[in-house]
Amino acid sequence: RVQKVECSSRRPVLVLGPLSDPVKDMLVQESPGKFCRCVLEVMKASQQAIERGVKDCLFIDYKRRSGHFDVTTVASIKEMGEKDCHCLLDIATHAIERLHAVHIYPIVVFIRYKNAKQIKYALTSLTE
Repeated sequence: RVQKVECSSRRPVLVLGPLSDPVKDMLVQESPGKFCRCVLEVMKASQQAIERGVKDCLFIDYKRRSGHFDVTTVASIKEMGEKDCHCLLDIATHAIERLHAVHIYPIVVFIRYKNAKQIKYALTSLTE
């Protein structure tokens, strides 16, 4: 469901679909003043501690890496918005509800291609 929400700062952006990473790279390279990558916090904590942070609305999403977690925090998203920059998120789709719970309403862009040929063409266009 789409709702109109007034927002005083720049909203974060979530790009979904094939080739989302090259698209985010292109946005940062072509408009560095408007778009920036969300800074992930590296945390060496237990799974239970990270999940408690998610439950307490301190963290939006996390990814397990070898020996640590890369965590997307509410504070880092809000900090990027205050810098007048659209924060490019690298989170799972189920984390959108967590963003809404803390009154952060992202712009969600879903990139869809008709076939593999279009993906190959888009990939060569993005890497040139």
